[in-house]
Amino acid sequence: EVQTSQEAGKPEAVVVPRRHQLAEQGLTAAAMGSLMRAAYEGVDAGVYREKGEEYDIRVKYAEADRKDPAFIRDMPLQARSGAVPLSEVGDLNARSGESQIMRKSKQRMVEVTANIAPGSLSESRAQFDAELAKLALPSMVRVRYGGSAEIQDESFASIFTALILAIVLLYIVMAAMLESFVHPFTIMLTLPLALIGVALSLFFSGERINIFSLMSIVMLTGIV
Repeated sequence: EVQTSQEAGKPEAVVVPRRHQLAEQGLTAAAMGSLMRAAYEGVDAGVYREKGEEYDIRVKYAEADRKDPAFIRDMPLQARSGAVPLSEVGDLNARSGESQIMRKSKQRMVEVTANIAPGSLSESRAQFDAELAKLALPSMVRVRYGGSAEIQDESFASIFTALILAIVLLYIVMAAMLESFVHPFTIMLTLPLALIGVALSLFFSGERINIFSLMSIVMLTGIV
């Protein structure tokens, strides 16, 4: 179920104003855009009332003209010297438009989503990283994980922070109990040895390092 937000867009006509010619005709790009909007989207010219009902009146060019790309070139613009065709002050280009533009942190992005089949999230990320390493991505392209992978990263960071705080608090408590700054440090030298038991337990039980095993390590810190 792999999906991507990068879809083929619809064909569109792009008008690029030639600002020097616009200035000579006493026009601006904003005025040019307003005239084109009025021609295609229409402008509200008033309200038609009949038998107690009201109907908005929208004035725009005929549908046959609006569907003809060549009509854009000949669209009359009211300039200082009179009506001039759009082709004299702008260029018409045809291209495929974006179906949608997504951004995150003020950067353009393409979102690719998928569900995990057999395997775990960590295994899938490892496979994905291996495939990414084979691609020659441009320097301006960055890959960031989202969804469940982003939540996993945030959870792991929170657990590691909790582990560090647990070690610091244990040291403070033991220093108060033993009235010494050296003996708590000596006792806590056994903490790295607990990782041996953790590694063996995970290996023989066939479990992986996940949120629950990391929470257990935090609890184990207090037990040790």
